[in-house]
Amino acid sequence: MKNLKLLATRAGDGQYMKLIRSAYEQTSPLRICAAVAYATHSGVAELDAVLRGLPRWKAIRKQWLVGIDYCRSEPVALMYLKKNLEKSEVRIFDGQFVSGRPGCVPRYSYHPKTWLLIGPRRSAVVVGSGNLSRTGLLLGIEAAAAVSGSKTGAIKDMRSWFSSQWCEATRFADIEDRYRKEHDSRENRRHPPASEDDTVPESASKIGQLRPGDLRKLRVCSHLWIEAGNVTPNRGPDLPGNQLMMKRNSRVFFGFAAADLERDSFIGDVAIRFDEYLRPNCSLRFSNNSMDVLTLPVPDQEGPEAYDRRTLHFEQTGVREFKLTIGRPVDVKKWKQRSASIEGEFSMKSGRRWGVY
Repeated sequence: MKNLKLLATRAGDGQYMKLIRSAYEQTSPLRICAAVAYATHSGVAELDAVLRGLPRWKAIRKQWLVGIDYCRSEPVALMYLKKNLEKSEVRIFDGQFVSGRPGCVPRYSYHPKTWLLIGPRRSAVVVGSGNLSRTGLLLGIEAAAAVSGSKTGAIKDMRSWFSSQWCEATRFADIEDRYRKEHDSRENRRHPPASEDDTVPESASKIGQLRPGDLRKLRVCSHLWIEAGNVTPNRGPDLPGNQLMMKRNSRVFFGFAAADLERDSFIGDVAIRFDEYLRPNCSLRFSNNSMDVLTLPVPDQEGPEAYDRRTLHFEQTGVREFKLTIGRPVDVKKWKQRSASIEGEFSMKSGRRWGVY
């Protein structure tokens, strides 16, 4: 018996992700096979947040066949699929060839957005326009079709197609270092290609705000430094504060979309490690003063003695996970040089400097 569902989404309605979830619930899959043109930091975070709570998610086999054309897939997203999900494998379409080319320019266009959910009695295929990105899954205007059934020729044909592509693809582990080097190259960080997750809010057109090219740099770079200045004493007048005021839409570096939000809006949580302590729920919000505010590990308990007048450095270590260090003068000089080399150094109205690389 065959079941067909057609879907056209409206902006921000999340129906594309719901269609994948519905196919999961109908099939109780033993295996998921996904073929996508690229995967982003925020897309993987959203997918895992939705599917991790479903029955048997940890137990099923997961196969991710991903493209790296033009360096659009983010290494941290591929690493998360490979290491942080149970029973998960990542392969790259034409990976040996593409990873060896400057800018990862492909010889073939790899453009599928296909999900196979293979269950013991029923299977399903979801084919549409959304990549493994936050915009593709939740925010964009997309179209898709889902076919499910116990004996469906279309699903059988798609399984054969995926199997042949999978066998010919390159294990991500075999090209990981080479791809990361190309992705992190100076040229790619200076002029990163656009992806679906590069939303441009209306505020980006205003003087003094981060421009579209700046936002792409925040997404593609894995290091951010910032002069903390005098941190607001939010914990009381005699205690060092731990709420870091940052430029509006700095949130993009931390894996969230640029957007024009209502003031005092919650954005999301990130995990921050300082020395041996990991705080999993450091909140990001858009404050009443139109700045992004990041809650840091508590001074002298989870973090350093104080953040005031220090230069802080964040290194991306996982999906919405970061390592925090306090810069020495020699470190700060090096960070600023690296940001300057890709035109990734910025300033705020207060004069505080910050940058990415």
